[in-house]
Amino acid sequence: MNDKKKLGFIRFTYRFGAVVDGLWAVLMLFPEQRAALLGSEPYDPSIVHHIDMGIAAALIAGWTCLLLWADRRPIERRGVLLLTIFPTVSGILISLIWGVFHGASTGQSWVIAKLLLLAPMFLISYVLADRKSVV
Repeated sequence: MNDKKKLGFIRFTYRFGAVVDGLWAVLMLFPEQRAALLGSEPYDPSIVHHIDMGIAAALIAGWTCLLLWADRRPIERRGVLLLTIFPTVSGILISLIWGVFHGASTGQSWVIAKLLLLAPMFLISYVLADRKSVV
């Protein structure tokens, strides 16, 4: 793979992650749409749940901005890719799998599949972003 293609894939990874995170941040603020998208039953979240999801949405929106910031200098800021895998994606993945095993909606399955796709994508981009391999 030539340097231009490597850089294109790396930048695509940052941007794809930002789009996914941005969408997820919005869905966290609107539980009715989130339930419809995940295929789970609609529910009436408590005020505590709304507060928790608002905090989580703010954090994930911050991560969205971090990915876009790192995309401006994708090689120099490649560490963001590694941090996106560990602890971010892996932590979310572990939480979702734990939830499924403890009776959470099976609507989580597509989110788990998405994360299983994203993690290797970020890892490949991290490896490709090595300064020695991309000029």
